Amino acid sequence: MKLSKRLNGVLQLMNNCSLLADIGCDHGYICIEAVSKGICDKALACDTASGPLSIAQKNIFAAGLKDQIRCVLSDGFTKFTENMKPECINITGMGGRLIVRILDGGLKNGSLSDVKQLILGGQSDLDILRHFLIDEAGMHIKRELCIFDDGKYYMLMDTTPGSIEGDSYSDSDYIYGKHIASEGLETYKEYINVQKNKLSLALLKADSGTSPDNASKLAKLKERIIMTEKRAKEIEQWA
Repeated sequence: MKLSKRLNGVLQLMNNCSLLADIGCDHGYICIEAVSKGICDKALACDTASGPLSIAQKNIFAAGLKDQIRCVLSDGFTKFTENMKPECINITGMGGRLIVRILDGGLKNGSLSDVKQLILGGQSDLDILRHFLIDEAGMHIKRELCIFDDGKYYMLMDTTPGSIEGDSYSDSDYIYGKHIASEGLETYKEYINVQKNKLSLALLKADSGTSPDNASKLAKLKERIIMTEKRAKEIEQWA
């Protein structure tokens, strides 16, 4: 089975575990590969839609893994029962705010009580996701792997329960990440430069009107550009 770079990145970060839960499993590829490669003993392929879950089930049967992988129709962890306590959770391929909602629900209903690792990959609002993990959920982002796949950049977060004393985050860290994996550092450099160019272009196109609203927007944009330029310089010291 040929996986995308993003899905291979998820498997690269994944630790060995007894039970994996793939939330938003789409066609079940992560579960199939993780079980086939012996990364996990069993897996839960979860999705909110019956269509993709039906395709996942067919793929699981075709791979001969129907006894190791269970398909679960569930919005996040809402349908999880007492005997469904994963050690590893993968939630990627969706917005950061949605991941926060799913994790918050799992924390409240006890589904995350046995979790040792979470692999998270928001496609937007990464600063909101990082704020939630560190400031509200009491978790620690061990490393972030930057992947470029099919014309897009992805930040995959290898996260564990429990905060680390002294691991403080700056505004720049919340927006762009902190513990960047060396394997994806060159890609991360490209990602930061792309962000810098996008912000510079946005500044050129910005309305230069003198209203208080416009002045505030311009100030925030310039502040973000300075922050991004600083991060680009910091990266050169990491190598």
